[in-house]
Amino acid sequence: MKHYFATQYYVSSRLEAGYQEELEELFYFNRNQSRIREALRDAVQRYGTPQIRRNGDHLSLELATIPHVQALYVFQDGPRPGLVGVVVFSRKDSLLRVIYIGLDPQHAYTPERQDYLLVELVRTLREIGRKIRGVEAVEFSTGRRSFRLTV
Repeated sequence: MKHYFATQYYVSSRLEAGYQEELEELFYFNRNQSRIREALRDAVQRYGTPQIRRNGDHLSLELATIPHVQALYVFQDGPRPGLVGVVVFSRKDSLLRVIYIGLDPQHAYTPERQDYLLVELVRTLREIGRKIRGVEAVEFSTGRRSFRLTV
């Protein structure tokens, strides 16, 4: 399932195995990690380091502390869509709790809409939350501060 937003971007819950290198780059070698060092350190302490697993012809992300973590992958549309982001989250009671977000720095800002890809991604999570019975909010943390957005 593709859910389009910000004109040329879409999210999908499936990631083909051919995107492993791009996923590793987003998670483990993202040059913007220093900007969110505190939040990243907190997430690793609370949830562990995400592990990339190959399941047949698809990839998934797993956390040792949360058995059923979910992920949405952000693509830039094209003949071979480019993986430009990923968000890892879990459902806990009435919350969709965002655990990790990785965005390609070159795509974090969309000048044609003068909007940030992160903002569009959060909007998309809220839309998804509205469709899930019992979900009331999306929550994410920036280290010391947590934010909760009602769906």
